[in-house]
Amino acid sequence: MIGIDITAIGRFKRSTESLSKILSTDELLEYGKVKNKVNYLAGRWAAKEAVFKAAGLNNAIILSHSNGSPYVKDREDIVVSISHERAYAVAVAVQKT
Repeated sequence: MIGIDITAIGRFKRSTESLSKILSTDELLEYGKVKNKVNYLAGRWAAKEAVFKAAGLNNAIILSHSNGSPYVKDREDIVVSISHERAYAVAVAVQKT
């Protein structure tokens, strides 16, 4: 299955949602280290939505490899990609069969 999501980055600039409602403990650790926190948050949101659409997985934990590429924690059967362009973040997730 394939899932895709796009979100406006601007909606996360003044997010009233608690970070802990969006990000897991592991993701919060990464979030603390990144320079562009708004892009990170928007990208992770889009990735979580794409994973849900592809695999029906709620609360996916999306982390980064040392080279920066994203992956779904404990789910080698799901591949995810995140991209940012000006005002939008987009993510695609594919569940391998």
